[in-house]
Amino acid sequence: MKNTHELTNGGKLLTIGDPHLGRTFTTNVPLEFRGIREQQLRDRYTELLNTPDMNYICMMGDLFDEFDVPNDVILFAWQTLMTAALANPKTMYIFNRGNHDESRNTSLKSSWAVFKEMSDRAGLVNVKVMGDDVEVIGKIGIVPWHPFHSPEEMVSNLIGYMEAANWPCVLEYVLTHNDVSTYGSDHDPQNLMDFKGLAKLTDVVLNGHVHVAGELEPIEGLKVINTGSMMPLNFAEDKTGDMFVTLTLEQFNKVDTKTLGGKSVRVLLKPDDEAPDPIKCLQFKVKRVSEKGTEEVGEVKPEDFELKTLYDTAMTGVADPLNTEIWESIKDKL
Repeated sequence: MKNTHELTNGGKLLTIGDPHLGRTFTTNVPLEFRGIREQQLRDRYTELLNTPDMNYICMMGDLFDEFDVPNDVILFAWQTLMTAALANPKTMYIFNRGNHDESRNTSLKSSWAVFKEMSDRAGLVNVKVMGDDVEVIGKIGIVPWHPFHSPEEMVSNLIGYMEAANWPCVLEYVLTHNDVSTYGSDHDPQNLMDFKGLAKLTDVVLNGHVHVAGELEPIEGLKVINTGSMMPLNFAEDKTGDMFVTLTLEQFNKVDTKTLGGKSVRVLLKPDDEAPDPIKCLQFKVKRVSEKGTEEVGEVKPEDFELKTLYDTAMTGVADPLNTEIWESIKDKL
């Protein structure tokens, strides 16, 4: 999905979809490869912030994977932003707030709040980190995710902001961090985009939050473009197979496994298929599915065999049944 957007004055705006810095990748990841995906996220974040010839670079929300991430993650995110902003003084950096960045527990201080405080105190004129309030920069409206106010209330605030300022024109873009569908009970219905309200402000909304990039059919006359995540974070988000590839057992048996070494690999098995041996790759997952192809009926985790080998080495000399009893009590915690 193209994340560079044209401005009427000939300028360019780049959107960076949900980075989720601080996420860790451990499930089915061999010990020797742990930390690689995390570093790839950092490298991609650094690369995008230093994209040349951009008038605006907009981080679309969910900078952090959780509202409380380790201090080194906050420091990395802040130092990388400051370095990029100093190196590119003609680029305006806008960081919107997402639902992973803040908490509804007012007694807690979020990593986002610390990041914002550090950025505000730095005082760079080409950096804007969003808090509770809406903002208009140039012809771009920004509506941050708010823990206590609905999208309708936030959009109403933006309308009021523009009326108070006697804003003379329709905004070129509005940046949001909302659901675009209720998706059943798994999503927060209070975070559904206010299509009707936004249509009063702009013709185009650039949205974070939705991890698969794409453009919706117009709603209330409004074009909505989902930026997608900065990098695929799982198999469902990678539609190209560049980082996460899903294969049937038949496909897996035909492929040159050497070409999969830098990828996360998932092999889908029919109920009677025998699980293949793990290959050397960043992540190896085997899943059994029903004949309909939708119902998970079991999962094989080759990582367990790797950990069991390490355990057996460490417990040499400890006899059964004590050895087995200890393993059964700790294996699910490893």
